[in-house]
Amino acid sequence: MFCGRNVLNDIINDLRAEHEANRALLAAIEERLASEASKDPVIMLQQWDASGMFPEEIKNAPDDAHHYRERRLFRALCARLGRPRFDGLDLDVRHEDLRRHRSNAMEAGGRRREAVKRAQEFLIALREQMDFEEQELYPLLERFLTAEDWRLLQDEFSAYREVQRGAWERLK
Repeated sequence: MFCGRNVLNDIINDLRAEHEANRALLAAIEERLASEASKDPVIMLQQWDASGMFPEEIKNAPDDAHHYRERRLFRALCARLGRPRFDGLDLDVRHEDLRRHRSNAMEAGGRRREAVKRAQEFLIALREQMDFEEQELYPLLERFLTAEDWRLLQDEFSAYREVQRGAWERLK
């Protein structure tokens, strides 16, 4: 027997677990940034690459399967409520803002002090985005999407994972 609440919980819990994993990565990065920011000014003149600071999970966050699922959930919410968009809730705009912050952090190059500042700004933006999703978006999804919506989305997400897995196998 199908239970929409279980599918809802599975999808939302998976997204929240991924946020928690990212929060742990953010804490480790912030610790390293604090260490970098306190270094001697002479050392600051050395070439420093901010992109090496970030693991792939963070560098590619706006483009990964996690954000794909969130965008699809958001679009399902808009469709369910008969609204093409919500002011202040547009995930495409918010994810594009994260891409901009990420690019700024990665492009600081050898300007270590600037790179640290930009990296910190990116981490703040990423944390704010996760907070927004958990405190505002996910409760709306839980409130308004139907069991049938959740079932269809789960089917789509499963198919998406299979396509990704197949593409990865072909690349090996």
